[in-house]
Amino acid sequence: MRKNLIKSGLVVLLASIACASSIMSAEIDTSKLEQQCKNITPQQRQMAKAAGYDIDSACDSLNGLTSEQTNDDGKVIPSVLPRDSFIETDERGVIENPNFESDSLNRANFNRDDFNRTRSENDYFNQEMEQLKPYGYELFAGVPTTFAPATDIPVPTDYVVGPGDEFQIQLLGKVNESHKLSVARDGVVNFPELGPIAVSGLKYSEAKELIQEKVLQQMIGVRAVISLGELRSIRVFVLGEAFKPGSYTVSSLSTMTNALFVSGGITEIGSLRNIQLKRQGEVVTVLDLYDLLLKGNTKDDVRLLPGDVIYIPPVGKTAGIQGEVKRPAIYELKNEKSLTGLIRLAGGYSANAFPNISQITRKSLSGFTTVIDLDLSDQKVKNTLIKNGDIIEISTVLDTFEDVVELKGAFHRERAIKWKAGLHLSDVIRSVKDFRESIDLNAGLIIRKKMPLRNVSVIYFNVSDLIKKKTNPSHFFDDIELMPLDEIITFEQNDKRLETLEPVLVKLNEQSAGGLTRLVDISGNVRYPGRYPLGEGMNVRELVLLAGGLSEASYLGNAEITRRDLTDKEVATVKHFNVNLAAQLSGIDSFTLEAKDKLAVYITPEYRENLTITLNGEVRFPGAYEFKRGETLSQVIKRAGGFTSMAHVEASIFTREDLKIQEAKQLQELRDQMQEDIAASQLEDAAAGESSALKDTEKLLDALTETEAIGRLIIQLAEVVSGKADDIQLKDGDQLIVPTFRQEVSVLGEVQHASSHLYNEHWTLDDYLEKSGGLSNRADEDRIYVVKADGSVFLPNRSGWLSHQNESLSPGDTVVVPLDSDRIKSIALWTNVTQIVYQLALGAAAINSL
Repeated sequence: MRKNLIKSGLVVLLASIACASSIMSAEIDTSKLEQQCKNITPQQRQMAKAAGYDIDSACDSLNGLTSEQTNDDGKVIPSVLPRDSFIETDERGVIENPNFESDSLNRANFNRDDFNRTRSENDYFNQEMEQLKPYGYELFAGVPTTFAPATDIPVPTDYVVGPGDEFQIQLLGKVNESHKLSVARDGVVNFPELGPIAVSGLKYSEAKELIQEKVLQQMIGVRAVISLGELRSIRVFVLGEAFKPGSYTVSSLSTMTNALFVSGGITEIGSLRNIQLKRQGEVVTVLDLYDLLLKGNTKDDVRLLPGDVIYIPPVGKTAGIQGEVKRPAIYELKNEKSLTGLIRLAGGYSANAFPNISQITRKSLSGFTTVIDLDLSDQKVKNTLIKNGDIIEISTVLDTFEDVVELKGAFHRERAIKWKAGLHLSDVIRSVKDFRESIDLNAGLIIRKKMPLRNVSVIYFNVSDLIKKKTNPSHFFDDIELMPLDEIITFEQNDKRLETLEPVLVKLNEQSAGGLTRLVDISGNVRYPGRYPLGEGMNVRELVLLAGGLSEASYLGNAEITRRDLTDKEVATVKHFNVNLAAQLSGIDSFTLEAKDKLAVYITPEYRENLTITLNGEVRFPGAYEFKRGETLSQVIKRAGGFTSMAHVEASIFTREDLKIQEAKQLQELRDQMQEDIAASQLEDAAAGESSALKDTEKLLDALTETEAIGRLIIQLAEVVSGKADDIQLKDGDQLIVPTFRQEVSVLGEVQHASSHLYNEHWTLDDYLEKSGGLSNRADEDRIYVVKADGSVFLPNRSGWLSHQNESLSPGDTVVVPLDSDRIKSIALWTNVTQIVYQLALGAAAINSL
C-alpha cells in the first residue's frame, strides 16, 4: 500500500512537471513543484529509477523550464533576459517599465554575474581590436517588450498545423454556430456532426480548404468561415555560444531570430554568420545575421519546429576596419577574402576618406606587430588578402586647404575661394557690399605662404583704392595677382586687429633665422599702436593706415623713425630718421621701412584734452567749467558770476586730485607707523610687567583707518578774489566748494560736552570751552588748537602770548581739545595724528553738508 502511494505521488509529480513544461504561457505555480522536487526521498528516487523515470532530469527540466522562473505572483517569466536588464511585467507578460530599477520591482531571479559579462573579459580580441566594437552584437542589447508567445499575428498560409492548434469556425446559412476546435494529439479535429477530420501535417491553407469542403458536402446550405485561434507552443534548444544556452518553449510561429532573442542573444565569441538550425541531427539551414543587419534579408530566418536545435559555433576569422569608413567595427569574415569585401561590410568609405594613405596592422609569425602601407586608390591593392586579426585603417582628408585663397576679417562671408592661374585681388573683392559696415577701408593685408617651406611674407593693399578702381577705371590701383594659399585679411575699426595678426607675427618671428624679424612698431598718437608685420616695400603711410590712422591732434610736421643697423658684424648701431608726416601721408614723399623699425607719431605741442574745474555751492552758476592752460581760479569764478549773498567765502574748500593721491599715501604711512608704535608699546609694557593703556590710541588708529583723503588745499579765497593774495593756477579735476554762511563755533575733543555755539564776537576761547562744560580730566590744555573755517590750524599757545584767553574766533571755526599725549609717551605721532584726523573729518563734513 505504501509503495503504491509513493508511486502515485511520483506519477503526479512527473505529470505536473510535464504539464508545466508544455504550457509555457499558462500561469503555473511552479514553486510547489520545485518544493516537491526538494522533498523527494532517496527511496522515491530509487523507485522512480526502477520504473524507468529519471526524476533528477525531470526536476532539472523544471528548474530550466525554458530557463524560466516565476515572479511573486507565480507567473512564468524567462530568466534569460537581455544583458543587465530588470523587468516588471503586467498580467500578459508585457514589460511595463524596462528602465526602472527600483528595488520594489518583481525582478527575475537570475544570476547577475552572467549579465555583467563585458567585452573586456574576452581575451579573444587583441588590444587594437578592443578599440573597436564587434559588429552586430548590439542587436541583442535592448530589452524585449514582452516575453509572452506571439498569438495575435497573422498566420501564414504555409503554416503546418499540429496538435495543440485551435481552429475558430463560424457556420453560416441554415445553421449559425461558432466552434473552437483544437487539434488532438492524434492529429484530428473532432467536428460536431461531421466527426473527426485529420489535419495534422497539413498546411494551414490545405486544412482550411479540407474543412470547408467537408462542411459543404455534409451540411447542405451551410458554409464555414475558418481561422486559427490559439497556436501551440513548441520546445526548441539554443546551444553553443548563446548568452544563456538551454531549452526554450516558444510560439509555433517563432523563427530562429525569435529564439535567439529569448535566449539573450549571442556572446561576443559566438558567430553571427554561421548559426545552424539542426533538425533530427541534420543541418537544415544556416543563418547569417549579416544578411539581416546589412541587407534586411530574412529568407534564411526559417520557422521552427518542435525539437529543433539552434547551434551557435564560435566566431570565425575576424578583421577590424577603422578610420574613414561608414561603419568602423570588427567584422566576422565569411566569404570576404580581400580588402574589397571588408570595406563593403563597413559600408564603404566616408566622405572624408583618403584611401591613398591606408595601412594594415598585422600580427606577424615572429610574434611582433607589423604595419603594411597601402594605396587603396589602386584596384589591385584593394584585392590584397586579409588575415585573421588584421586591423585596417583608412586615412582622412586633411583640413588644410590646397589651391585656395581665403578671405578673413571684416568680410560678410569669410570663406575659401578656388584658386586658378591669373586670379587677381579684384576678382575676389567685387564691391564694398562684400564687407561689414565696421570695416576699415584704408588697410588690408595679403599673407602669402611661399612654397615649399611655407615661409610667410606680407603684402599691404588699400581696400578703398580697390573699390574706387571698380567704379573709376582711371583710378590707380596695383591689382595684385594672387597665389595659392594666400590669405586676404581685412580689419574692423577696433583694436582686435592686433589679435588677428598674432599668428602672423609668431610665424615671422619663427622664420627670422638669426636676422632681424620682419616686424615694425608704431607708437604715439595713432588709433591702434603696437607691433605689425612688415609688408613688402611698406612705407610710413601704409604703416600708419594699418594702425588705424592718426588720432586727434597728431603732429604732422615731424615723426621719428628709429632703426637698428646690423651692417657692421662687430657692433649694432641705432639710427634716427625724421620724416614729415604730412608729406608721407599725402604721397609727396615716401620713406620705406625696414625690419624692426619703430615709428613714433607725436601729438601737437600744447594740445591737451578737456581741462575742467567744478564749482559747487554758493556761486551764481555752479557746474563744471572748462579752462585753458594758465587760467586762474579767480577768472573761472568771474565766469561763474561770482558768489551769492549767502556764500561763506572764508570757509570755502578747494580740492585737487594730485593732492588727494599724495594725502592718501601719507595717511597709509601714518597708519603703518602707528601700528608699529602700538606693537612696540605693547611689548614694552609686557616686558615691564605693566598693563597696556593703549585703548585710546587704538581707537584713534581705527579713526585714522576710516578717514579718507580729500586733497584739500588751504586757500584764503576772499583775498585771492580781491587780488590781495596770489591767484591759483588751475589743474584738471580741481573742485571749489563754497558753503552757506555758518554762524556757529564748534567745540570737539576732551570737553565735558562737545557742542556747537552761535558765534559771539565778545566771547573768548575760554568762554566757548566753559559753555561746553569745561575740560575733561584727560584734556591736554597746552595743546588746544583751532581749525579755522578755511581749514588752517591755529595754535593759541604758540602765538607768542602768555595765554589764549584773549584770542578771537570767527564763525565756522572749530575748537579741538586733544587727549593728553603724555599719558602714552611711547606714541610719538599722537599729536600729529589727532590733528590730521580732526582736520580731515571737518573738511569731509563740510563737503557732505552741501
